[in-house]
Amino acid sequence: MALLGATLEVCEPGVVHIGLQCHERVMSHIPPAVHGGTVGMIADSAMGFAGLTLADVGEQGVTAEYKINFLAPAVGDQLIARGEVFKKGAKLTVATAEVVAVQPDGAEKKVAMSTATLIPL
Repeated sequence: MALLGATLEVCEPGVVHIGLQCHERVMSHIPPAVHGGTVGMIADSAMGFAGLTLADVGEQGVTAEYKINFLAPAVGDQLIARGEVFKKGAKLTVATAEVVAVQPDGAEKKVAMSTATLIPL
């Protein structure tokens, strides 16, 4: 994430927000839209880290699977992925994320929705 300039914006129990400034290195082949893989990366990271905030001390975890729906081109000054634990179980955790593009006037446009299944290690 650091390679692309993603930053941790919010970290609370069960909730993580990750921000990413839109710049040339994250653009798709159709600028000014951010590449879908980058959108997926911040969504997956927000969900995974949200799950880790509820993990036992010393416990790690991995994403077993995730699904993403792209709702609109990711065009704006910044992207924010808001990850949240939907359900923490003994063996699996389910998390969700929404990704918004912050426009120059501060308005937010929903660009993706994602769900993930996380497994503790």
